[in-house]
Amino acid sequence: MAYLSCFFISYIFLWLGTKKYRDIEFKIKKFDMVLIFIGLIIPALLAANRSPSVGSDVSYYVLPYFNRAVASKTLIECINKIGFKDIGYIYLNFIVSRFSSNIFWLFFAIEFIILIFLFLGNWNYRKLINPAFAMLIWYFLLYNMSLSTVRQSIALSIIYFATSLLIKNNFKNKSIYKALILLALALLFHFTAISACIIWIILYYLINNSKINKYQIFIIILFVTFSIRVFANSFVNLILKIALVLGSKYSTWGFTSIYGNGAPSYVTLILMGIIVSAISLFLLLKKDNDETIKINKALFACNILYVFFMLLCSNITFIPRMMYYLQILWCITLAQFERIFKKTKFNNFLSKFLIILVIMLFWYYYFCISNVHGTFPYQLH
Repeated sequence: MAYLSCFFISYIFLWLGTKKYRDIEFKIKKFDMVLIFIGLIIPALLAANRSPSVGSDVSYYVLPYFNRAVASKTLIECINKIGFKDIGYIYLNFIVSRFSSNIFWLFFAIEFIILIFLFLGNWNYRKLINPAFAMLIWYFLLYNMSLSTVRQSIALSIIYFATSLLIKNNFKNKSIYKALILLALALLFHFTAISACIIWIILYYLINNSKINKYQIFIIILFVTFSIRVFANSFVNLILKIALVLGSKYSTWGFTSIYGNGAPSYVTLILMGIIVSAISLFLLLKKDNDETIKINKALFACNILYVFFMLLCSNITFIPRMMYYLQILWCITLAQFERIFKKTKFNNFLSKFLIILVIMLFWYYYFCISNVHGTFPYQLH
């Protein structure tokens, strides 16, 4: 199958290119950079060569926007045809359309941008996780989504990279400024990136506050999410007022309603979230260095927050879209699974095998059987 071959071949090249650099801070050699480039180019080419029928949002806005960009002589004309929303994405369409009218190049540009930011984010976590393995996990968790929900996927990858800068540099001023610039860039592609502010506050507080423990985290999150569920109308009205002030397209009733699909439509995601949360808990119970414990405590909070929001508040239409910014953090938790066990070659192999088995089962059911995001089966252009 095209997807599986792409995922594992890409992983092999990324592993070969990064294996020397775990826990080491020196410049990457040119040959290793070539290996990494090949590892990233493979999934980008798979995305580029797909039929426009692959990805439920492609026919909805990706292809129409690009056709309008191709037909436009200037950027202003392009904006007038499409509308002044997600301006970064419109600008990307316009740039690509100046070189070619073939949708192949837009598909390629979108995916390659996503992959670069994702890899850079995982690279920043390399003292904690294997960057190549984290990329493999992302392939099974979110690659197929990136073939459909392209604007948010770009924003998601940018926020992931920004978050890695904050955590790597322990929220020092320079990293905060860089993260805010990246947030502004992400907002040009999808307004949901604003949810990163809340995530960053949670991460900062938990990483820099040793007093709060895992039990308190659980109780606080349960209380907050339950309260939002009970006072859903008031919560949505508050969000709507904020969106209206910002003039966002997400202030429409279809986005800020309390009549969404609800938790029953997200059973697979919730079950996966519970598995990830359990792994987070085991990582917290394991004796480790202080820095790793702080990061895993913050990740545990994000994972639990995801599960309770999806269980109690996914009937609020915009909530599941916001939860992608927490879901992507699963990559960091799952890539650490081997840390739970005693460090031996057999345990390392077994832990990776188990994680790959779990994410493959998730991918097969969610993207192949359920065909969420409309990316299965893969079809060539």
